[in-house]
Parts: sequence; C-alpha cells; structure tokens
Amino acid sequence: MWSQTLFRAPPGLREVHFWCLFPEDVIDSSLLKVYESLLSCQERKEVYKAKTEKLQKERLLARTLVRTTLARYAGGCIHPSHLEFTKNNFGKPELLWPKYIVEKHGRKFPALCFNLSHTDSIIACAVTNNLMVGVDVEESKRVTRKDLMALARKKFSLKEASWLGSFQDQERQRQQFLKLWTLKAYTIQLELSNAAEVVLQNVGLSHDALHFLLFQPTPLQYASLCVQHPNVKADLHLSTHEDWKFYFWKTLPLAWDEPLKGATALAITG
Repeated sequence: MWSQTLFRAPPGLREVHFWCLFPEDVIDSSLLKVYESLLSCQERKEVYKAKTEKLQKERLLARTLVRTTLARYAGGCIHPSHLEFTKNNFGKPELLWPKYIVEKHGRKFPALCFNLSHTDSIIACAVTNNLMVGVDVEESKRVTRKDLMALARKKFSLKEASWLGSFQDQERQRQQFLKLWTLKAYTIQLELSNAAEVVLQNVGLSHDALHFLLFQPTPLQYASLCVQHPNVKADLHLSTHEDWKFYFWKTLPLAWDEPLKGATALAITG
C-alpha cells in the first residue's frame, strides 16, 4: 500500500504543506488495522488509553496521518512504521530520521518540522522544511459560552477583546471569537480584505519572521497556520520579494491524496 504515487518532494524554504484527514472518510475497518500496524508500541498504548471508540479512532488516525505524511518526503527510503520521534524542550514531538536509514542511503534527509491539530470533523498536519510551524483547527459551529466577552477579556489581549466587543450581532461576534481562538496566544487584529472568500492558491505573505494564515478548509472548520523563524533572512538568505507558498491536500492514508478544493482564505498577517 506504500507506493511511490504517495511520495512528495519536501517543502521548499518558504513553503508550508497542509495535510488533512476527514475521519468520516475512514469507513473500512480493515484499513484501521493496517493503520494500527504503523504505530509504535507506545503509540498503540496511548490510542487505547482513550475511553471511547471514537476517541481511540481519532488518536489512531492522528498518529497515522503524522507518520504517512512525513514518510512521503523520504522518496520511498523509509516506511511510515520505521519513523522515530523525540521530544523537544517544550515536550512537543520532533522527527528523527533513523540512523541506519541515513547511513544506508548516504545522504541527508530534510529537516522536517511538523505540527498536528484535530477536531471531531478534521485532523490536520502542517509540515515545513527547517522552519517552526503551528496549526490549529476549530469547529465553526462550536458552541461557545454565553458570557463570551468575559472569556475574551480573560484569554485575549486588550486589543483583541476590544475589537471583538465592537461586534453587536451575537452570531457575528461568536464567529469572530472562534477565529481569534484559532489564532490564540497571538496579539493581532484581523483585517478581512479582498483575500476573504478567495480560493487558496499559493497565498503570498510578507518576508517577516512571523506569518499567519487564517482560512476555512471547509465551511465546517476554521484553521490557522503560523510559520516562524527567528533569523529568516540571515539563515536562509531570502530576498524581501520572495513570497510564501501554501499547499493543501486531503488524504486517506495509504490509499489516496488529492488537492483540498474549496478552502477559503479569511485573513493573512505577517
């Protein structure tokens, strides 16, 4: 099932690859068994710690998405089940290319960075080449608290809470809250421009060290991508006119990949 049709070239220096999996697409129980075989013993233990079958399936699919997504960039040199991981100083997983694979093929493999997020309806994995990356997804129909502004003042910056309070319509305010929540921990002001509701194709961002993209993979979710590098111009020797490029795919691991169609950009910053 691991065929070269699933392989991809690694992300370029100013590229972000967004891969998503919709749990509702996974209806073959035999495929779930194959996915389980890809996981390490510890990963399988974590899967079965979940109290419900639904949560177990979500954990299984999340780890499968990570393994199959990262392995595709090795050009067939490694099977997803052979990938190794460690944890950084923040407790987040990082990819380790197995030493025997590197020695066997006598070449360097891409220094892939990745991040994972999921909700009930989507599991997402963002990948870059040697650039810190973050991804978050939220349900657009998520039920929020009645005292929304009290929560906003507690969780958001003064600037963000003030901007949110400017919306008088409750449903509009709820939607804007979810967008900010998707971009949580960052002080920004969303400015919906002509980019809103435009199909995503190689969205260009500025050359600064911190970049955000807020978009909807489907009408059911909000998603955000953040790419960060502390010395982007010094380390990567990038000129100021080079644009960031974002690529989006949906996948059924080990079965098929296809471009994610119908995603819409909502805001970009950088």
